[in-house]
Amino acid sequence: MGGDGAPSGGVYVVYGRSGDLETIGKPNSRVDLYVNDKRIQSRCYNYRGQASRNRDYDHENGRNNHFFHTIISGLGMGIEAIGGK
Repeated sequence: MGGDGAPSGGVYVVYGRSGDLETIGKPNSRVDLYVNDKRIQSRCYNYRGQASRNRDYDHENGRNNHFFHTIISGLGMGIEAIGGK
């Protein structure tokens, strides 16, 4: 991440539908996916441009928590709940 908290590779916006985020992107960047003008997901890419983390905004666990999904190269995703909106 850059000094201001943004990824050093930049932050990009994609308008589309669920499932439109790529597994390979610009190294050290983040892409925010908007559907019907609402952000539903953010995906972070590591220094190699591989998807490393997702944050889902369209589902919660009943306590107003959104989820980070940590992606481990080819091994699928783990789920880590975080608080707040």
